[in-house]
Amino acid sequence: MDKATNIVRECERTMMVKSKKVDRRTNRTRRSLSTALVDLVKEKRFDDITVQNVIDRADVGRSTFYSHFRDKDDLFQKKLGGISQPPGRTD
Repeated sequence: MDKATNIVRECERTMMVKSKKVDRRTNRTRRSLSTALVDLVKEKRFDDITVQNVIDRADVGRSTFYSHFRDKDDLFQKKLGGISQPPGRTD
């Protein structure tokens, strides 16, 4: 192998390792959204909570919310998935 091939392979390995790490900002955003949802559930029924309520409480933009989760149910399932259904749900 020539030197250029070795450099390319090393860059690919480095990029793969870096892509597996979760960014601290991502963790902070997800934690903030989860905390906001939990706090809101303590105040009112899950069905009465809107994405707007969550992002206002978490101080996160709407596009940021949707880059991490599909909707509030997705946030609930991914962060609090040990519970079978959101509180207040009677489905």
